[in-house]
Amino acid sequence: MMNIPFLDILLSLVFIYALLSILVSIINEMLSQYNEERGELLRTSILKLLSDDLNLQYGELFYSHPEIQRITAFKKRLSFLGLLPNPSSNKKKLTPSYISSERFALVLVDLIASQTPITQKVVVELNEAGQPVLDSHGRKTYRLAEPLPSMTLIERFAVGLAAMNPSPLRDTLYGFYERSEGSIANLEGQLQKWFNDYMERVSGWYKSRQQKKSIFIGLAVAVLLNVDALHLIKTMSMDGVLRTKLVNQAMVTADNYVKLSDSARQDLGKMIATFSIEDKTFKHLRDSVGGKNVLALRTDPTKLISALRLTHQPLLDSMASCLAVQDSLADHAFEVADRVTGIAGALNLPIGYSQSSAPWSWLPANKSKVLKADLNTADAGLMAYNERRNKGEEPWTYTKYVLGILISGFTLSVGAPFWFNLLLKLVDIRRAGVKPTSNK
Repeated sequence: MMNIPFLDILLSLVFIYALLSILVSIINEMLSQYNEERGELLRTSILKLLSDDLNLQYGELFYSHPEIQRITAFKKRLSFLGLLPNPSSNKKKLTPSYISSERFALVLVDLIASQTPITQKVVVELNEAGQPVLDSHGRKTYRLAEPLPSMTLIERFAVGLAAMNPSPLRDTLYGFYERSEGSIANLEGQLQKWFNDYMERVSGWYKSRQQKKSIFIGLAVAVLLNVDALHLIKTMSMDGVLRTKLVNQAMVTADNYVKLSDSARQDLGKMIATFSIEDKTFKHLRDSVGGKNVLALRTDPTKLISALRLTHQPLLDSMASCLAVQDSLADHAFEVADRVTGIAGALNLPIGYSQSSAPWSWLPANKSKVLKADLNTADAGLMAYNERRNKGEEPWTYTKYVLGILISGFTLSVGAPFWFNLLLKLVDIRRAGVKPTSNK
């Protein structure tokens, strides 16, 4: 295999960002779910797609259709930042965040076909003597003069189209009908393709909105976890032991990720499971303070924080105080964050806060706590670099730190799928090796 330090440094960095970007993705996903952004955008997009000012409001009729109402959920209304039940109303209707192309085609065909005008002639019902039949109240009874016309669904759709006023939507649907060649299956297939093509553009709009929000979340995670990109690069270039450990774990993670299906790769829980790393120390600490995970420890976070400080694990120290706070995000977000914390702690990543490392070590009260013994390496060059950085005696140190945090924030905002795909490519390159030159 190739043994190029530059490639190993790059692979180690991508591995770290793939891990930490899961936090950005899960926070973004939970906030979007809380604000119902996906469902609202889908509704707005379908209303725009079916907009027809010259006929009926087909978008509103679409969402009122029983097939759409069947997948519409309800949840309890919340107030006061989403923490307390709203006494004014018990339930809130949730707009569906996903509608399949098959369901879309079925509903739209039914809406158009239901516009078929049917003339029903009624006559007075007569008995055998030719006298009108009266009901119990003495009123005449009536019946249809002839049975309702027997029409197929595609025929009703054609009649419904003919009943519409000329409009862009009618012209579009009429084109689909002509290409269907009288087959309802072909017509629904045309509508499904139309909807899927439109949804690809909607997905682009949604990702564009999410990307803007991800930048702020990425910066928040970078500050929260003290992820200095320049410090990571310097440490990876000097710490061969840590670099080797990360490269080996990156290969294991890539192998696990390849085995996932396309749908599983969209599941952050499945993505975090590809990191085959267990932090026994962190698990022991969690159990010793009376809980199996961070969720159980939010009631008394001081116990966990105190226990973690005794172990001199800066990352776990900083994360514990953040994760132990009550939050409005779903429990799933805490579980994923808990897992990310355990993996990062097990790998001793050079991130997190402590009084003896930058930037807390720059405070006058912590200047005396910067000790070489705090470093997990015997390399003299790496120890000297960390000591200089932690003391912060050089003005350029502060500028580099801010720049490193900004770089991490923007890179983390790209999202977990990007980093996992890049990880696969780098692992493939490293395993490919250098092709031997052929002897002529």
